[in-house]
Amino acid sequence: MKALPLILAALAVSVPAQAREVFDVARIAVAGGYFDGSKPVGTGSRQRYDGGELGVDVDVVRARGDVGVETHLWFGGVYATSESQAGRAFRFDLAADFPIVRGESFGLLLCAGGGGDFGRHPFAEHGRLYPLLGLRARLWASDATYVQVVAQWLPITSAGVRDHEVRAELGVGIGYLFVGLRGTRTWFATERPARAFVDLGLSGIVGASFL
Repeated sequence: MKALPLILAALAVSVPAQAREVFDVARIAVAGGYFDGSKPVGTGSRQRYDGGELGVDVDVVRARGDVGVETHLWFGGVYATSESQAGRAFRFDLAADFPIVRGESFGLLLCAGGGGDFGRHPFAEHGRLYPLLGLRARLWASDATYVQVVAQWLPITSAGVRDHEVRAELGVGIGYLFVGLRGTRTWFATERPARAFVDLGLSGIVGASFL
């Protein structure tokens, strides 16, 4: 653990040698955080839950032409504090990217695709499949420093309840170092009885990014 600050400092002061493209970045990191919410139990009852997650986070964007591609993978462990239960979880997304703005130091992408996850949401015991829409903006302050904002919307999933989800990520790349925050808010509802539920999550991301 004593070597970790030295490793992070070395990543931050290292400058990628190759010429950059405004959209193209690959990231591998560790992402972990906290979540809480409530889920239906029995007929009309509500049970609160909370816990933590920790895993490997991989994010790759390649968009040099009129149409690009991006993929995101997260896999790791989930611990439900309220139930003293641990398990495995993963998420995989794949989307086509359509550049809206492409400049030397700023780019804005529209993405459309889909994905799936398993093990994270207690109301989706068999996992979820979903379509995905989003925006990704990246501003380069220099050849080695950028700020990235990602917003995604899942309008519906296959969880068997009426649900949708919003994700947001804010990150900074300095040299090869990447740090960021990701938040999620999931709404889902049951019909009989008619009840609404919310799941909230917040994670930190620390790792390395490459051009």
